[in-house]
Amino acid sequence: MPEPLYVPVLPLKPHAARTFAGLPPAERRYAAPLWTLPPHEQRPLQRVPESALRDVARSRRFTPGAWLDVPYLEDCTEAVTSRLHELWTVGSLTPVTAPNRPLRLHDLAVTSAASPCGGERLGIRVALPGRWDETRAQEVATLLAALARSTATGDLPVAVDLLLDLDTVLDDRPDAGKQALLALDALVPLAPWRHIAVLSGASPKQALRELPLDAYDYAPRHDWALWHEIRDAAREYGPRVRFGDYGALPAEDLRLVEKENDRSGGASEWGAIRYTTETDFRFAKFRARGEGRHDSIRAAARRLLADADYRGREDGWSDEWLTDCALGAGSVGVGNATKWNQVSNHQHFTHVIRALRR
Repeated sequence: MPEPLYVPVLPLKPHAARTFAGLPPAERRYAAPLWTLPPHEQRPLQRVPESALRDVARSRRFTPGAWLDVPYLEDCTEAVTSRLHELWTVGSLTPVTAPNRPLRLHDLAVTSAASPCGGERLGIRVALPGRWDETRAQEVATLLAALARSTATGDLPVAVDLLLDLDTVLDDRPDAGKQALLALDALVPLAPWRHIAVLSGASPKQALRELPLDAYDYAPRHDWALWHEIRDAAREYGPRVRFGDYGALPAEDLRLVEKENDRSGGASEWGAIRYTTETDFRFAKFRARGEGRHDSIRAAARRLLADADYRGREDGWSDEWLTDCALGAGSVGVGNATKWNQVSNHQHFTHVIRALRR
């Protein structure tokens, strides 16, 4: 896998897969997604829409690669593990494991990575939702030692990638950068990591939920500031650390359990479109149901276009959609939750990749 500049953590869902696959190859080539299977109520792997898998496969062209993680998978039946092995080998998605994963899933990830159809690489996802705990380094060291013992030479059987995941990073975690550095100081020396990425999400959920309808606000991009703090900390490994985030959406959205009424039109009373600038997330909240819905959504699009930091046509189709929505032009309408998520993520991916290339 070539060295990516950007590691977006994305749910294995149609809206995310289609949006990433729709990036131009010139930009997609710098990003390697960490596809994560969200929790479902039952039989998760057999409920993944084929359209999402097709878009993931399509997006693999012209990219540095992609990981696939299943942190919430509890169904380890033969049918499920066989399907997962297929995705990790024939699907060319790098398997991911973590300390304290179920033994069967961990062994399957290692076997898939080392198989003739595998990519001979394995992602190790280390969760850091709060303060760093040295026992986590011991857990990773134990995992790596077990991998080395599986070979006659005592070497690691596959290349390993370190994916340090801080999850949500908002105002209530002012020392998140310091904690990430403590973690990296302990973890980096443990292995000849092929790739190192720090992942975090700063797009707010609760603050947006509490805004009144038709409001326009912003939130700091703590994830972007955190990555710069790591890169500027004068660590030898600093230049190797790649930026990762959860796109323009809240990190906690990826953990939501999808219920039947989520797919049957039981929409929220409100919606939002997010826009990414160099230092902030801007978001426009609007009425998503009932009378006045169309006017509210078009007014939100106009607020975004009028922002002093709006980039204009550089964002491609997401800008075109926003423009047509704001003006009531063309046939795009005002969209739905899927379209608002796609527009938010597309402009975000475009902006982040271009910023990292500068």
